[in-house]
Amino acid sequence: MPYARLAPWRERGAAVCAALARPLVWLGLFVGRLTSWLVLLVMLTVLTTVTLNALGINEIARWQDDVLRVRRTLQLRRPD
Repeated sequence: MPYARLAPWRERGAAVCAALARPLVWLGLFVGRLTSWLVLLVMLTVLTTVTLNALGINEIARWQDDVLRVRRTLQLRRPD
């Protein structure tokens, strides 16, 4: 089938749309890849927290001085 020529204004419009769409497609790909890695990190964090809680390990970290509102330890849950 032969190539049908478009009107000049349509060809210019198509070129402008293509020029605008390429950076948006790249941005969408970049954001998608970034969020997929972030989802994997969140899943790993939740899995670690559940595993530590099942093993009865309550304290994750301890330091000498109070840090803002965290106090001296970082815990999974409040001790009873």
